[in-house]
Amino acid sequence: MFLCVDHSIFCWLLRHRSSGRGFLNEVPALYLIGMVLLQYVPKPWRVDMMRDLRDLWQAEQNAFGAYCEALTLQLQWQVGIAIPFVPSVGLAVRTRAAYSPPHLDDAEGVSPVSHSVVVLRSPFFGLPAGRVFSTLLTRFVDANQHAHRINVDWMTSFAGGSLSSHAEQGQVESFQEVARHTCALYIPNELSLIKFRDAYSMGLP
Repeated sequence: MFLCVDHSIFCWLLRHRSSGRGFLNEVPALYLIGMVLLQYVPKPWRVDMMRDLRDLWQAEQNAFGAYCEALTLQLQWQVGIAIPFVPSVGLAVRTRAAYSPPHLDDAEGVSPVSHSVVVLRSPFFGLPAGRVFSTLLTRFVDANQHAHRINVDWMTSFAGGSLSSHAEQGQVESFQEVARHTCALYIPNELSLIKFRDAYSMGLP
């Protein structure tokens, strides 16, 4: 059995464009799709791939599912197939990471420990509106430090360092470290992304 996830083009090339495709096309396959169907697919191949995917969906030996609700609607519109939505939990469940915020209490009611907000990685912050928002948030936090001490932790990646610059490489926060923040700020580009489920499973507001 084939297990085809995320980038479906690789399974498609193996089963329909290889020298042994006559045999491989008969092997049962489980498609659990989590990325845009035509991601990394050259334009000349797209119609053929969508047509073949529809044929695979109609074949009894194959099973399909998607863990992004918006993706099921997109496939219905693009290809005319109804793929069931399969909810999934994030990887944080396996680590048993649990919400453990900073302790802010002291005898005088003024704590030397600040609230901590972790900003989860999102493509939004690469857009002009996201850059404006991040600037406003930073200035707002700075202007209110005398009344509300808040530390904002901008994650370059949810589970690892970014490759965008050498300064950011190797900056890794475990799920346990993420759970120690007061809360998380997440502006997703799609509501079914696993980052939200990871934060939710840890009890992180």
